[in-house]
Amino acid sequence: MRKYITVFLIAVGFVLASSAANAFDYKEWIPLLPESIGGLDKQGEPEGMNMEKSWQSWSILKQQYSDGSGNDVLLSGIADSVK
Repeated sequence: MRKYITVFLIAVGFVLASSAANAFDYKEWIPLLPESIGGLDKQGEPEGMNMEKSWQSWSILKQQYSDGSGNDVLLSGIADSVK
């Protein structure tokens, strides 16, 4: 249960950080990613993208965490903006 709360709080932090700075570039979120979550370490590089269509733009960032024994979690954050 603690892992889920931690993941949720991190995701909320991404949204608040991006909203406060008006930063909708996922690359600006990468330094905010924790090295581990509840004993699960980062696996590979984060994936992300920025998208824009008409009057709306949004960004997505994903990072996989695992402990190597089958326990894993995917942390993802989404932020959007209406112009």
